[in-house]
Amino acid sequence: MERLVTPFTRDEGEVELFYRHWLSRRVVLQPRVTGYYFHDVRSLGVSENQRWRALLGIRYQPSWGQFQGELGWEQLRQLKRLDKGISAALHLGWKGRNDIPIAAYLWAEGTLYQGQRRYSNTYGYIAWYSPTGDTLFRGRYRFWLGDFPIPTALTQLQRHWDHMVGGELTLSERLTSRLHWKLWTTAEREQVRQQWEVPGVPGFPTHRLRFNGTAANSLGWDSPIGTFALLFNLRYSEEVNRVIAPATLPEQQFRLQREELRDYSSLWVQSHLAADVGISLNDSLKLQASVSLLRYDTPSAANTDDRDEQHISASLAYTRRWGGILITHAGLEFQGRHTVFLFAPRSAWNHWLYVIAARWTGAWSSSKIAWYPRWGLLASYTVRDYSYTNVLQDLVHRQLEYRDSLVVRIGARGFSEAGVLFRLSSVGLLDWQDFAETPRSRIQELTASCLIGWRSAGQLWALGVQFSRYHYAEPQQGTEQLQESIGPQGRVEFQSAWGTIKIDGWYEWRFAKGQQKGSLLPWLSVSVRRP
Repeated sequence: MERLVTPFTRDEGEVELFYRHWLSRRVVLQPRVTGYYFHDVRSLGVSENQRWRALLGIRYQPSWGQFQGELGWEQLRQLKRLDKGISAALHLGWKGRNDIPIAAYLWAEGTLYQGQRRYSNTYGYIAWYSPTGDTLFRGRYRFWLGDFPIPTALTQLQRHWDHMVGGELTLSERLTSRLHWKLWTTAEREQVRQQWEVPGVPGFPTHRLRFNGTAANSLGWDSPIGTFALLFNLRYSEEVNRVIAPATLPEQQFRLQREELRDYSSLWVQSHLAADVGISLNDSLKLQASVSLLRYDTPSAANTDDRDEQHISASLAYTRRWGGILITHAGLEFQGRHTVFLFAPRSAWNHWLYVIAARWTGAWSSSKIAWYPRWGLLASYTVRDYSYTNVLQDLVHRQLEYRDSLVVRIGARGFSEAGVLFRLSSVGLLDWQDFAETPRSRIQELTASCLIGWRSAGQLWALGVQFSRYHYAEPQQGTEQLQESIGPQGRVEFQSAWGTIKIDGWYEWRFAKGQQKGSLLPWLSVSVRRP
């Protein structure tokens, strides 16, 4: 039987063109055109979205802030529905002055489409600064409204509201010349509402209310040998979901129960210790350790996801400078998590997760050679609390990785660059009592590349070749997959009015067990880095 495979494709692009004409030293006339395209074959609700806007704006930029207003036309195509309308945007900013340590910003945009469809987005904040420039208080506000067509009935719309209010408060005090204290709190309240916009039909809106709050307290000590810090963190989250509909309607009872299953509250408490010790001028040691507890509760009796999680972690990092051209870094890390479900039907999922990692990196940089080798070891163990259960398995995952990059400068402008990546990983069944393993799968990955190029007058041109190999095997099942690919790759960098534009990509020929499976352009990256 021939196997049918549906390929996954996702396309996304964004473009903006603008022109600035200075009418005076502080007034700018700026027309601009923006476009956005999105297409995803897996998403039915917004599988296709095209948005184009043409705006004419004027900006006034005094010393204390800025003001900008824009007005224009927008065309939006979502699924197979086309909407057009008038679009406007407003930007207000206040930088603050020495005698008024307050900064504020307001950004708003919206579109009034022909018909019932609407769109608006408003965001603003206000901040109060201390004389040293630190933020003492920051308040945030956001209101978003948008209509989306229903895939099964494009003439009908579903309206979304998103209303958020939040704030941050920071207090700090230097107790002595070496001891300092800091307290910061955050709070955010978000309300989301969804409702069908069908004429003559009751919408029965869905309300979702979220609250997040954090309170943290730290104490730091700057000693002659290094810095030490003790942190206590408390975080609370809550979500409540409701459907505004008569519970007596049979078709609404399922919606009511489904939304109530989403309700939850969580409390997370953490204690964290950090130390950064300078052993000598060329040696430093960093130590971090933390213990935390998460309590997750659901008010619905039908939701059995209530659980407690205990987290412990510790890391040790050592950095050494060997003269002025070589730096090495070595680190060890341990993480442990114990998950305990509070209801008996879920107790079979109780387990421990242990993660142990070791890493080493080096950086050698001279006038002719730059060398960056790295390797890492990772091992994770999943251990059930009750070995007689079958819903979970005791598993072990191990991974060895080596990365290397070598750049050699040739003359005043030329260079050659070589890179290699090797990764070996395995998964097996674990016998925790005897600490024995039964192998299940094994993966080997190898990628090697070489580039030769030159730099001149802010430009970079490079051309090379890349080879990759992927091997997957399941010894017990007799399954094996081998795939190899080779092809040219290139890199281009040049300066423009928008910044440094960088283009990377390659074209490959792919083989499976020695037979060519076709050629394709798997990756192309274009990025802009502003100065």
